[in-house]
Amino acid sequence: MHTFHKTYTIREYEGFARQKTLGKYQALPSATFDALEQLVIASGSERADDALALFSLSAKKGLGTVITAQNYAGIVALSTGDVIEILPKIAGKGIPTQDSRHVFLEMLKTVETEKFKSLGNAHLDIDSLPLLDVFIMMFLSAVSKIVKQGVRRSYEPIEDNQNFYRGRLLVSANIAQNLWRRDRFFLRHDEFTLNVPENRLVKTTMRFVMGLTQSQRIQKQGAQLLTYFSGVEFSKNIGTDFQHCHGDRTMHGYQTVLCWCKVILCGQSFTPISGENVALSLLFPLDKLFESYVARIAQRVLAPVALLRVQDHRLSLFTQPCRSFILRPDLVVEWEGGTAILDTKWKILAQSSRNHGIAESDMYQMFAYAKKYNARSVTLLYPQSDWIDEQGLSYVGEDDVAIKVRAIDMMEARNSIKHILESSMSDPA
Repeated sequence: MHTFHKTYTIREYEGFARQKTLGKYQALPSATFDALEQLVIASGSERADDALALFSLSAKKGLGTVITAQNYAGIVALSTGDVIEILPKIAGKGIPTQDSRHVFLEMLKTVETEKFKSLGNAHLDIDSLPLLDVFIMMFLSAVSKIVKQGVRRSYEPIEDNQNFYRGRLLVSANIAQNLWRRDRFFLRHDEFTLNVPENRLVKTTMRFVMGLTQSQRIQKQGAQLLTYFSGVEFSKNIGTDFQHCHGDRTMHGYQTVLCWCKVILCGQSFTPISGENVALSLLFPLDKLFESYVARIAQRVLAPVALLRVQDHRLSLFTQPCRSFILRPDLVVEWEGGTAILDTKWKILAQSSRNHGIAESDMYQMFAYAKKYNARSVTLLYPQSDWIDEQGLSYVGEDDVAIKVRAIDMMEARNSIKHILESSMSDPA
């Protein structure tokens, strides 16, 4: 069992150096740095694109080798006993860690999976908790639900040597075991028991996560829940137990908790990374989170007044000789007055950079959207930058195609997105 004793928190595009701190790079103990470096190298040899997206290795003067986080957020628990926590970068000086964690958890609520629905019902001040503890609490919340519904029991085949006859006699085994014992019978029978594969996996996962946290509150909650599984063995073969999980109606409520078990025991995360140096990883691509976050808020804001199409793919650049180069804007807003197109980009724009860091390919794409959709308004959405005001930026071509760049205040995202949508729908045709 792993015991974790320190969490190192950084934001995307910050990183670590071996035993030295300078600028955006924090010092890591040599053993921890080596474990993280080996993780990056090992991941890179298997899936270069993913590894480069998660972390990068480079050399910095005065620091030597450094490891830099890319645009992913979440946690990596290392076998050394340390946890790397990566939070989104929010524009502004001196933004508290708690605010960055709040923004990340708000975005996580919009992920289309049962595992994260409990975030919306959390009554604790989870923004102040390490992400690892938040994820463990979400797993234990799912366990608590199945306990309230009733822990699953099922008839399981049992083979043993008994002094009374019930079930089916296993002739060969009985001869081998009881040739000189006429009072014994080696039998197979069904027993109504808690010791089913699903419960073995849940109990094994609870034991594992209780070794990951130092929170007394979580330890206490886990210990209380374990009492409901006192008749259940720990899993001896995790893969086999997952294969034997049933999908019938008696499994209601277990789907979510078993998803967590797969993430924790098997590393089946959104961005799985594995290896001897990793105990647990839960990392999320911030561009996808931002996209789903904006779409979910837009759905709530627009429901009464307009039709919202998410990832619309009705149109293409060409129709001959066949339909090709499909257009797929993130958000298409349709109402009686026209159409508005919005695309999300997770990037903090820089005032001093060429074109402020806006990719030319994004502008070409937005131009194509404007033409093909005959859109009244076309907007690129970015997280807030210090220098972009409420009006944003506007690029206008000779053919009067206008592309706007607007920034979302991540600390007041709903109001900010609502204002941008209202502005897009009120733009003159």
